[in-house]
Amino acid sequence: MKRTVLFTVGGVLLLAAIALAGTLTLAATPPAHSFFTADPDPYADLAIGVPFNTLDDTPAAAQVGAVQLLYSSEAGLTDQENQLWQQGSSTIPGQPEAGDQFGFALASGDFNSDSFADLVIGVPHETITGSSSAGALHVLYGSGTGVSTNGSQFFIQDDQPFTTTSAANDQLGAALAVGDFDGDGFDDLAVGAPGEQISGSLAAGALHVIYGAPGGLDNQRVQFWSKLNTGLEQHLFQDERFGAALASGDFNADGYADLAIGIPGAVISQGVEISQAGAVLVLAGSSAGLSAVDALWLHQALPDVEDEAETADHFGASLASGDFNGDGWGDLAVGVTGEDIDSIPDAGALHVFYGSASGLSTLGSQFLHQALPNVDSKAEEDDRFGWALAAGDLSGDGIDDLAVGVPYEDSVEILDTGMVNIFLGSAAGLVLETEFSIWQGFSYVPGSGEAGDLFGYSVATGLLNAGEQTDLAIGAPGEQLDGQAAAGLVIALYDLYDPPLFTSIQSWQQGETGVLGLAQTGDFFGAALAVLSYYPADLYLPFVLR
Repeated sequence: MKRTVLFTVGGVLLLAAIALAGTLTLAATPPAHSFFTADPDPYADLAIGVPFNTLDDTPAAAQVGAVQLLYSSEAGLTDQENQLWQQGSSTIPGQPEAGDQFGFALASGDFNSDSFADLVIGVPHETITGSSSAGALHVLYGSGTGVSTNGSQFFIQDDQPFTTTSAANDQLGAALAVGDFDGDGFDDLAVGAPGEQISGSLAAGALHVIYGAPGGLDNQRVQFWSKLNTGLEQHLFQDERFGAALASGDFNADGYADLAIGIPGAVISQGVEISQAGAVLVLAGSSAGLSAVDALWLHQALPDVEDEAETADHFGASLASGDFNGDGWGDLAVGVTGEDIDSIPDAGALHVFYGSASGLSTLGSQFLHQALPNVDSKAEEDDRFGWALAAGDLSGDGIDDLAVGVPYEDSVEILDTGMVNIFLGSAAGLVLETEFSIWQGFSYVPGSGEAGDLFGYSVATGLLNAGEQTDLAIGAPGEQLDGQAAAGLVIALYDLYDPPLFTSIQSWQQGETGVLGLAQTGDFFGAALAVLSYYPADLYLPFVLR
């Protein structure tokens, strides 16, 4: 075996490495059931992206995309009243076109403050007025009967008051994050357009922020951000992909959500220019919304940050926010998916930066990877440790833990079966001694590791049943089902730390009894995940990432 079983308590079809992260995570959870969801019951629901889905009635339209929505119950996710959302159906605007990839990115928030969670669907490869991959996004609102198209919204950059227009390869909607950036009680939406051309620099990347209001997202109140904004770093390079990953968190606990912006292609200067080293920009929330005042830059060339900036590290390719030391300040996990470990190419790593009264700090930051003692498995070429990140209190001790997707992990000589590493939080931060891993075939986890399963390509956390602990959903979009390669599978693990471990588990796929849609070759079911839950501001601090 490539890895040993360690548990101590105390290719194939491929999506862009730098475009999925930031939309699939949930931070620390409040007391059980003190929150609202997409429908009247107290259990969080799960949206599943199927970005390479081919519509049943238009087989020539490959990779049109779809989103499966599973509602929860006391016992967990159920196929009762599940919904399958696609363009060109169910009154969703837009025409299904080959390669749209509807459902490539997902996020949830409460944009009209009606106490029902709303669903955002990114369509980064939508063609707009002849411009391929210009991108778009749909917003579906929760209600007393669940998510519906009543009052739904469709956003493209050609609409006012967006200050840019749709252009080929902008990829609007490739990354999404939600937070109350102005503290008015209405959630706001950050939308990455990492392919945006800025001042002639192709794929320099940009970000739009749309603010919430009583009627939902307000298309008259939108901010535009790029590296050229006033007060931000002025050096601009091609292929930096500003906005390719996003995460919201209150890093200084001032009551306003802040925004971390991944720039995985950022050029870092260390005497010479290091291309694709990567960086993260953190914008602070305020009563006026996000601001560049006291903007923070994070990268591997900073003092007190372990390791160093290297070509193609892709620091900031994935992001997740949580409170990993339980001190009330939001913390930030940053994936470095192209990091070489001990000369092992692209093994992957992650940094954890801890919050304080003055925001995130490089002091006391952690550098985690699979070559460290007590970390299950070992660093190997192209593992891409840190590909997907999700934070939540999986152990039920009131402190957030971190799930780390490693979808390109090999088992014996079976390539890219995938796994998920779990790091438990503590008063001292994430602890290696209690780390363990999950993969198909481990303990009660159904299935066996097969080449190209990509188990851990996406991860998400939330209270999906009546248990007291946060639950974990894991996507394996490369899973072969009934002879259909890369049809995809999602596994939900409930109450991980209630003995006996992993006895409450579900696996979900399209085409099984009661679930809408068909399992088809190349669907990539589970490539993106989002838990639909809303935590009222008076019950929980806004650093919750939803």
